[in-house]
Amino acid sequence: MKKVVVICLSMLFIFFSVHSQLFAREDISKFFGVGANIKQINPGEYLVKTKGEKIEEGFVYTPKEKFTSKKIQYKIKLKGKGKHFLVIEETDARGVFIKEKKWAVELSNSWKSFTASYELKNNTSQIDVFVRTSEKTKTEFNFKDLQIKNQ
Repeated sequence: MKKVVVICLSMLFIFFSVHSQLFAREDISKFFGVGANIKQINPGEYLVKTKGEKIEEGFVYTPKEKFTSKKIQYKIKLKGKGKHFLVIEETDARGVFIKEKKWAVELSNSWKSFTASYELKNNTSQIDVFVRTSEKTKTEFNFKDLQIKNQ
């Protein structure tokens, strides 16, 4: 009986040792590629590779937080090349489109912080936030520190 317990505990220890990196990683499934692939390259840092098949490729994130006010703020750090768009799309609780707002941003090879303010039609609205390309081209960019919060 002791042998069985020791073997089971040893296997459990090995399992957690080998897979500890998997448990430490952030859940990448909350970001969805739009004509692009997303890969986590460091904790909290992601690489987006667009396919270049159409304009406005990139990624989308749908925050799960409920907003307590109509004024929200979109913050993100980006690194890459070229002109891109920060986008917020607002829908009602049924998924009916309300409005969209875009901000053009120019990326560089060093990290830059971008902030955009937005006023919801209703604080029960749902939003999707995007970073999209401005033209039809294969490109790569990195992002981190994405935050959507009440203002």
